[in-house]
Amino acid sequence: MPSTQTTESTRTLLVLHASATGGRLHIWGESSVSTTAESGDRAHPNAVPASQLAGIVQRMLGEASVAIPATLQLRLPEHTGVPLQSPQLAHWTGRAAHQSNLVESASFGDWTVDSVSIQADHTPRLLERMAELAHSEHERTFDEEAHPALADHSEKPVVLIGDSVRWYLGAARLGVALLVEQRFVPMLLQDEAGQLHAAWRPWFSDEATATRVGQLLR
Repeated sequence: MPSTQTTESTRTLLVLHASATGGRLHIWGESSVSTTAESGDRAHPNAVPASQLAGIVQRMLGEASVAIPATLQLRLPEHTGVPLQSPQLAHWTGRAAHQSNLVESASFGDWTVDSVSIQADHTPRLLERMAELAHSEHERTFDEEAHPALADHSEKPVVLIGDSVRWYLGAARLGVALLVEQRFVPMLLQDEAGQLHAAWRPWFSDEATATRVGQLLR
């Protein structure tokens, strides 16, 4: 009888990551199998296609038109012209030990990936939904038995969330807490042309809030 590790390693793994640019959160992913999500010399060879990302996000939120297909250019660690795998993917594919030996000789390079841009008002709920669906102490795997729509017709992929998703979840929770506690103040901001604009800004001056922000930034 094959071991659990051997059985799981034959299944496709998707690791979802998050990145913010242009005032919006983007979700992108890497797969344990080579993909054709983007064409070009600097296209990430394992990037999850935008159509698949959009399907996952929309099923989690139960709404259409929440995830807008886009592309991102990311600066990622690489070795000999190949992007290194995320810790979750390296562990799944059995390359964690091998990659740890490449850290000292690795460099950073620009890579293009498919992504989906999330509307700002849906971002906190999406991040919470990703956390709710995740389980396991070290690697948060989506419960596909409870959510079969996330699975492939022929073979159920395992979907994990990366550390960047957890970081943005912490930032979103902090932002919501500041709003609920009304920890924001009116301010005047001056733009490059010298014009003044009214705006609301979070209040970080009390010790408790400053400590939370410090923990998030560490």
